[in-house]
Amino acid sequence: MAVAEFKAAKAFVDAKRAEKSAAEKQEQEELDNFVYAQAEGTTADCECCFDEVALNRMVHCNGDTMHWFCYGCAKQMAETQVGLSKYQLSCMSIDGCHAEFPLDQKRKFLEEKLSIALERLEQETVLRLAGLENLAKCPFCPYAAEYPAIEENKEFRCENPECMMISCRLCNEKTHIPKTCEEVAREVGHTARHRIEEAMSEALIRKCNKCRNC
Repeated sequence: MAVAEFKAAKAFVDAKRAEKSAAEKQEQEELDNFVYAQAEGTTADCECCFDEVALNRMVHCNGDTMHWFCYGCAKQMAETQVGLSKYQLSCMSIDGCHAEFPLDQKRKFLEEKLSIALERLEQETVLRLAGLENLAKCPFCPYAAEYPAIEENKEFRCENPECMMISCRLCNEKTHIPKTCEEVAREVGHTARHRIEEAMSEALIRKCNKCRNC
């Protein structure tokens, strides 16, 4: 038991050290990139935070006059839009530019989860504006489709090749038919309480390091 705990602790420490080392290496690479860009004269001020940034760490809108922004500001703008349930990523320039960001620029600052959230919001908006009746959505990806009333079909079968999940349209969780949503909720609650009780019991029990008896 003690050996296993030691190995687990060592693995944790090693992982943290590797993580710190990777972060420090990335930070140094970014600094070197900025210094090189300054020497080459390939930097510009972000038109949002006004920090000087290397051009290869910036994105621009697709307007007639391109406006440049650092990755951090562009990502923060995207996160704000998702928080507002909007998907349009428009230029942030104070010049009143209403251009958007082309796809190749979005890929530079959008992480996978953020990109999926924007795609889902766009799809929901398009489908809503199309006026489709009985629109049902997959709770695990952006896929949506017309479906009969919930009374006729309580399951949603996603046809997105990257998802293919079958979900309950009542609780938006994985399908649990023939069990009801209430039955599953009670089972999950019981399991969670049981795990907590076991953890508390284990924490309270003291064992002898030699014989492992209480």
